[in-house]
Amino acid sequence: MTNHPPRVCSYLQEIGEWSRTNLLKLNDHKTDVIVFGTKQKLPTLKDFRITVGDTTRIPSSNVRHLGVAFDPSISMTSHISTICRTEYMHLHNISHIRRYLTIDATKALVHAFVTSRLDYGNALLIGLPRDQINKLQRIQNVAARVITFTPRRDHNIITPVLKDLHWLPVKCRIEYKIPLHVYRCLNGTAPPAVHVSRWTLFVTLTQCVMRNEMTFRY
Repeated sequence: MTNHPPRVCSYLQEIGEWSRTNLLKLNDHKTDVIVFGTKQKLPTLKDFRITVGDTTRIPSSNVRHLGVAFDPSISMTSHISTICRTEYMHLHNISHIRRYLTIDATKALVHAFVTSRLDYGNALLIGLPRDQINKLQRIQNVAARVITFTPRRDHNIITPVLKDLHWLPVKCRIEYKIPLHVYRCLNGTAPPAVHVSRWTLFVTLTQCVMRNEMTFRY
């Protein structure tokens, strides 16, 4: 890969021309660039540059797309840290007013501010190390304790509490979403953009070292 990849710059130029033709304007100064790769390959791209309109952009260490934070190695560390910070704040606020709420009202608040965020984009977290998933699991455990008034010292009863709430653990929620979407694609109930007639999943025959070695093609 060269420091000024001509194909990428050419595509960006075509997008800019199309936008101008359709009376749209791209905000070049707010465009982020990120390069995904292994820890061994990334240092070789120190001088990587991409021209976007009248500006030259260098790769960022963290970018957000549709509310999901990505880093060059796709470790999702930044994304999980952001979720933890935000959700603990919401749980702290909910816990302060919990005694004034019914259990149904508390569930509604937790689903609106916590579990919905845990589920959003969680298919991207499949295959992450256990310690990363455990950070999200602790958030779910705290949410269950807030709803049911379960004391923190009762570490051995959180699994029955989750079952009573009909909550799948975080790891299972992630693993459930993938086959669910595959089933919907194969049976015609998925959105047209991800219908099986348009997309095919190709898995490399060699042993995958990185999660991003499994790619979608169309």
